[in-house]
Amino acid sequence: MPDYTVHTVDARDNIMLDVLQDYFDLGSEQVRHVILDALQHVSESLRARGVSYEALRNALTPQIDRREIALFFDTTQIERSWYGYEVHEHIIPLFHTESSHSVLHGDLLGSNDSQKWIQSQLSSHLAGGSDRLHYQHSSQFYCVYINNCSDEMVRAFQSGLLSYAGYVGFADVTFASAFKTYLSGSLGTGYLKWRRIIVQQHEDDLPEDANQNTLAYPFEEHGYTCRSIAGIYFGLLLSYKIERPLLTGDERDRIHSLSAISSHPSEFAESTIELDERKYDYLAREKTGTLQRLGILGQPKASLEEMIRAKLRSNYLYSLRFREDYGVAMFNILLELQAIDTALPVRTLASFSFEPERNALRLVTFY
Repeated sequence: MPDYTVHTVDARDNIMLDVLQDYFDLGSEQVRHVILDALQHVSESLRARGVSYEALRNALTPQIDRREIALFFDTTQIERSWYGYEVHEHIIPLFHTESSHSVLHGDLLGSNDSQKWIQSQLSSHLAGGSDRLHYQHSSQFYCVYINNCSDEMVRAFQSGLLSYAGYVGFADVTFASAFKTYLSGSLGTGYLKWRRIIVQQHEDDLPEDANQNTLAYPFEEHGYTCRSIAGIYFGLLLSYKIERPLLTGDERDRIHSLSAISSHPSEFAESTIELDERKYDYLAREKTGTLQRLGILGQPKASLEEMIRAKLRSNYLYSLRFREDYGVAMFNILLELQAIDTALPVRTLASFSFEPERNALRLVTFY
């Protein structure tokens, strides 16, 4: 099997693998083939549409040096009933031509009992205060979530939307919070933006080359080309997962993600975390700034191992790679830790190799 990389597998919000596995009683090796067949199909379909699957990495995986933002709009202040269209008339021109993003969107869901909490969370997370927030019910608010944003992009969205009456404000949701977890369950995948191409999903029974503008937002009017692929593939491999703590039911997402690179996936509860002395010495020598900021230097190697184990229990896996020459399966996780000098959160990346025969995880790099 040749080398390959799967940016992300969405078995958290997409039930395709669960349904196939349960209905056909598939084993792990068969699930792996389903994922790899889907990867080949997606790669070829995108290539035929002028998009490289490999080039979508930054849009589909968390980036430690980029921000994630949620833009909020009050639909009671928007005259047009199709408010998603009107909102995107204002958003689309603000994207950078060469940037790549996953865009999620949706109304803020919530029971009547949860309204006070949602209101307080929205109010406290809005950057620059909540002067435009006139809260009646969460369902009046439409949210557009954009990942992989530079500081300059965030400023462009904020300044470019201020004159729009429907715009409430934005929240920086780069780091973990209860509000970010709430958004992860309230928003759905909208589209992928890659340079001047918008990639969406279309119905599975349409012709392969349908290339619909499924959302019918005014992308073409602003110089974008719309492409689409079948939703069964888009949902599995082209959906960005907002990071959140591991919730009940999310365990299968991690197992299915590991199935992309191994025929013997396993839970991490009993896995051995391996960080040999030479690797630790290398990290202490070459990654001094990061380790010092996180308070790791000066601690026993076991402290780092235990920290990694704790984080593995509450993170999803991405950048799943298989290297044929070495028979090595690898993946990344995002670690969100607190800097001891500022008490502010810091995002770091840890890369592991997975050895299912020994149920062991070996730290490859950390930065």
